[in-house]
Amino acid sequence: MTGPSRRVLLMSPEGELRSYLGDEGVVVRTLDEVLSHDNVDVIVVDGSAISNVPATLRALSAGMPGTEIILAVADLERLSPEDHRLLNSIGGSVVSYEQLSTHLRGLNPITVDVKRLLNVSTGGDFTALPARCVAVLGPKGGVGKTLMAVNLAFLVARSGMKTLLVDLDLAASDASVHLGLLEGPTILDMIPFVDDLPTMGFSKFVRSHPSGLDLVTGVPRPELAEMVEPSHVRSLLVAAFKYYSFIIVDTPAGATVDLTYESVEFCNYCLLVTTQDPCAVRQAGTALNTLLRMGIPSERFKVTVNRYADGGALPTAAAIGRFLGASVIGTVRQEPAAVGQALVRGIPVVGCTDDGITRDLKRIAEALCPGIKADETREPAFSILQLVRRLIR
Repeated sequence: MTGPSRRVLLMSPEGELRSYLGDEGVVVRTLDEVLSHDNVDVIVVDGSAISNVPATLRALSAGMPGTEIILAVADLERLSPEDHRLLNSIGGSVVSYEQLSTHLRGLNPITVDVKRLLNVSTGGDFTALPARCVAVLGPKGGVGKTLMAVNLAFLVARSGMKTLLVDLDLAASDASVHLGLLEGPTILDMIPFVDDLPTMGFSKFVRSHPSGLDLVTGVPRPELAEMVEPSHVRSLLVAAFKYYSFIIVDTPAGATVDLTYESVEFCNYCLLVTTQDPCAVRQAGTALNTLLRMGIPSERFKVTVNRYADGGALPTAAAIGRFLGASVIGTVRQEPAAVGQALVRGIPVVGCTDDGITRDLKRIAEALCPGIKADETREPAFSILQLVRRLIR
């Protein structure tokens, strides 16, 4: 476990966890002993030695909000579906005895601190916090994930909240095109200084939009994507909580699990974007199940269906929600002309039209962040220099 200030408790009635961890942590034998400790970072529960695992996990979650809870077991395959769901709901994780030491060493202390901060501020419930960090996921390419992320970020920023959009869709990095921010720093300029962001701030590494939105732009060429590592994303997001009221992450399309996991770990909502295409729905379900197995609580997931049309043979929004096991908070109708016009102008759709698609996007923004003034319509004022550059390209 890195960091000398980390406090690890081993809830092990017979003390057997000590044999797997050496001198790591303090052995406690009862629930009352655990609850009597303050400022605990991690609690490891010996799943084979505790008589009532579900009750113990619930008590720890309620009594030690923000603390990382790890269930150690002999055989991961024998863990019941009920225990898996419970761990997901409290943000806990399960690890085999053999992997426990490695798992603890890899646990990032800053991650634990941010989790504690957010959990304590919401009474242990991430979803009780008005959306402060939203990861937008679209496992199948082309479902409109970036369109959704850009327009939501624009609406929140325009309502007066200090907002950061992080473009991690590194194979495309198209958020800058949607916003008309074609020149400026990229995430690669930030990487050498990522550990200094808490003191340096973001002003040197973002492209600023007239709406007040700041953008961390993706890589200039897809082959450079491998230069962005999960640890960079983690450090970026931890620092962003200090400077921004609202953070939206446009996650990678496809199966880039590491970057996606780092994105959603800090988010109190994960917006899963799909269309009615059965292949898109199936891939959304696969991605959702993968993240659930990795310990992301199911309550964080919300769904929106893009390019939606009533009637016909395609699945309805309600059917898609039932299949995914997550609530559908809105649908967005298909209006290719409005989207195309917005892209050509370098303006988010909600900034240049009041058509039905704009009303749909506003409803989703208000569902994620109640109280924002999504009905405000103000044309973003691009600089003359930006307009000239676009005309001569």
